[in-house]
Amino acid sequence: MTLLVVCHDSATARWARLPKGIGLEERPSLVLHPVVLGPDNVPAITDLAQASEDVVLTVFSALILEVLAAALDTVDTQTAGYFAEFTEVGLGDTDARHLWRALMSTKTYRYQSEFAQQIEARGEAKMLILEDRRIPVTPDIRERIMTCTDTTLLEAWARRTLHATTADELFE
Repeated sequence: MTLLVVCHDSATARWARLPKGIGLEERPSLVLHPVVLGPDNVPAITDLAQASEDVVLTVFSALILEVLAAALDTVDTQTAGYFAEFTEVGLGDTDARHLWRALMSTKTYRYQSEFAQQIEARGEAKMLILEDRRIPVTPDIRERIMTCTDTTLLEAWARRTLHATTADELFE
């Protein structure tokens, strides 16, 4: 089994590469040696030809997002859709994620099919979970939000979450 760790800064990547003992400090029952990708060992891929040759490495590089988006257009749509979603999740709550979302919404790529649009809609639905605001969400309401693929409706619900005091107010 392999543990893959992706770090956005070199110092964290160096720390993460250290062996991690599990069990007693003087006699660990397991020593984990994670595979760590960081800015110190993953090159910034800026050339479309190079990106197309190794789309997986380009996903991890993802420092130049337009090249990655174009490279994903050179592989099959299911794989590209998977890596596009993986990239968005991996970017976390960063400016790069907002840039990635803007890129995905303003350009047209072959892999932005109905499948990719449904992935985007599911991602938007997840941000609607009101429990972060301590507003109870029933299983029926959660199901309604999580299965909705209409991005226009999801955007309206997202705006309503700002002022809602109950989950039912989303649907009024």
